[in-house]
Amino acid sequence: MAVLTRTLEMIPIGDKAERDRIYTWIRSFMDAQSKMMNQYMSALYIAAIQEISKEDRQELNKLYNRIPTSSKGSAFDKEIELPKGLGAAYGQTVRADFDTSCENGLLHGRVALPTYKKDYPIIIPPLYVQLRKVNQETKGKNCGFYEEYDSYNDLYDALTQGEPEIFWSFVDKMIFKIRFGNPYKSAFLRSEILHFLEGEYKAMGSSLSINNKGKIILSLTMEIPEKKVKLDENTVCGVSLGFMHPIVCSVNNNFYKKEFIGDYDVFVHTRVRLQEQRRELQKKLKYASSSHGRVKKLRKLDILRKREANFAKTMNHKMSSDIVKFAVKNEAKYINMQDLTSFGKDNRDNIKSGYEFALRNWSYFQLQQMVTYKAATYGIVVRKISNDNLSDTCSICGAEGIIEDGAFICSDPNCLSHDKYEKARKNGKGNYYFNSDFNISRNASISENFTTKKRKSKAEKKEERKAKKEKENLDKT
Repeated sequence: MAVLTRTLEMIPIGDKAERDRIYTWIRSFMDAQSKMMNQYMSALYIAAIQEISKEDRQELNKLYNRIPTSSKGSAFDKEIELPKGLGAAYGQTVRADFDTSCENGLLHGRVALPTYKKDYPIIIPPLYVQLRKVNQETKGKNCGFYEEYDSYNDLYDALTQGEPEIFWSFVDKMIFKIRFGNPYKSAFLRSEILHFLEGEYKAMGSSLSINNKGKIILSLTMEIPEKKVKLDENTVCGVSLGFMHPIVCSVNNNFYKKEFIGDYDVFVHTRVRLQEQRRELQKKLKYASSSHGRVKKLRKLDILRKREANFAKTMNHKMSSDIVKFAVKNEAKYINMQDLTSFGKDNRDNIKSGYEFALRNWSYFQLQQMVTYKAATYGIVVRKISNDNLSDTCSICGAEGIIEDGAFICSDPNCLSHDKYEKARKNGKGNYYFNSDFNISRNASISENFTTKKRKSKAEKKEERKAKKEKENLDKT
């Protein structure tokens, strides 16, 4: 099962008085919910420190999962006022956050107790964000998404070409409309919402908030069903980030099946150009006074940031789709991707010359996320592979080698990699070298050096720096 979350800007429907009422309701609920979550988190922490019995923990959870006005009793402060219409659904989130913090060393003082700010998003159960059903005799029966087009063709045309009118009916008679914006930039979002309205995607728990620009944002989470395709358990698709091509795909059991996806120049150079424009604008801002001119430059700077992010996201959407298509076409049950968690600011010394620049301009984490959820719709499993020896090992014979001008040169003169490309050179056909990016991709496809690395927390990084400093001081003495 794949899970997809999309952020939707919601426009409240009604006059100014109605819009003010909706904003007040949302802010009041967020404020009350954050207080309840903080009190529940504190109670869980105290219970863990005091090591209370299992029965007492069960009773504690019952008391803190009831709203302050509950007739069955509640542990919350009576002054907390929760707007009517939606029962609080924070309990599972608080318990999950508490368990994660305990794993990271909360009870040993390594991390601080999690807290929730007053603008923490409202947690919404699936019932309130499903497709609206007529005559549904359940709580929240008037809630859900709906459209009022006369035919499917009218809905399809609106979603693909214009500004569609898709509404969300919420509690307390609140009505919202989804704002899609530019049809080209929101093409992926429109397609996903169409799948949702068709009933193919199912709504899951979501959240509602007001961002720092005063916009109402619904983070809609959807369950995407698996598409039935034929997959071979013994076929693995290897994916690498290349020097000349952003993506190189191959399979473990066929040397001739490969695909080069994307254009390095278009992807990196476009982002670099946008970054240079931002830097030039930032230099000018140093000498701009707090006048109308500075405001205009700040606005343009914000536009450039969004343009760069949107460009990268669009490219990653396309490339991730092409990766999954290649895997499906070759019936691969698994996709092995390079684990780039260690690359970046923390390990700049370990990044190879030339590769560092590409990676700094690469939204690889976003790309891997997109590949993971898109692959899951077909039942394909995405695995991360350690980068150790991927680039300096021959994928044909396993011997060491070097990279020169995009070619991998195996140290074993009897390796088929020499024979194959030497024949191509003599015949004047094809490439005259063993492509280094393709070699990395093939190594990824046959590798079993799986990794479960995760991004380190600030506390873990602090502990590492402290230990490193102590070791350096000890070595000096």
